[in-house]
Amino acid sequence: MGALQIVVDKGQREDWFHSDFILVLSAVAALALLLFVIVELFVAEHPVVDLRAFKNLSFSTGNVVMFVAFFNLLGSIVLLPLYAQLLLGYTATLAGLVLSPGGVATLIVMPIVGKFIGRHNPKYPLFLGIAVCALSTWTMSNFSLAADFNALAWPRIYLGIGMGLLFIP
Repeated sequence: MGALQIVVDKGQREDWFHSDFILVLSAVAALALLLFVIVELFVAEHPVVDLRAFKNLSFSTGNVVMFVAFFNLLGSIVLLPLYAQLLLGYTATLAGLVLSPGGVATLIVMPIVGKFIGRHNPKYPLFLGIAVCALSTWTMSNFSLAADFNALAWPRIYLGIGMGLLFIP
């Protein structure tokens, strides 16, 4: 994990795979991951991480959905303020204000979804949440240097609504 962290952290500064340092650490990380999987599946009598749980389709699907959702959420939380500050000239406060409506939208939607899934199938808000998050991400992919505050804030609101629909189920 340490080798992978260094690759991700220093990769850009070292020109990624044009650097022998990054290549060696990438190979170490890949080999360590492979050995981890082999040991956990075939060698360890009591594995630290029971990878056999991924045979369960519901468990695997839930993990994939949550990975994509958090990748989307955390990616937008990191990249949107950088975009706003470095390319659009926003202050840190304005960049934070672009993000905040999304958090408020999540805060409003989560209790509503919680009450809904008590009486209905939780798959419906889950699928709707995935669709809304996809719409939000697609909208963010169309940003340009002419984007104003509203053009940045509304996709974050959509993402907040989608995350609220997604997290509870």
